[in-house]
Amino acid sequence: MRTDGQAVYYVKVDPLHLELTSLKYYLLSYRDGDIVQEHATDRLLRDLVAAGRPRRMTVTLDYKVRGGRHTMTTAAHASDAPVTA
Repeated sequence: MRTDGQAVYYVKVDPLHLELTSLKYYLLSYRDGDIVQEHATDRLLRDLVAAGRPRRMTVTLDYKVRGGRHTMTTAAHASDAPVTA
């Protein structure tokens, strides 16, 4: 079953960055998988933090209305430690 929505990322990184094409293909890997919305948000945050090691990151998934319900989930990461490349 397919759910359409929007993903919003706020990222503050040090020396590392994420390539847009890689991020696009990573997000497409979720297309045919079965995962609940809250777990998808947490998994996206965990994977993106591991890949980019940001100081701060917020992931918000905003799903379109389905069955009369609008769902928006947010997960955040913050680290005061300096990032070393």
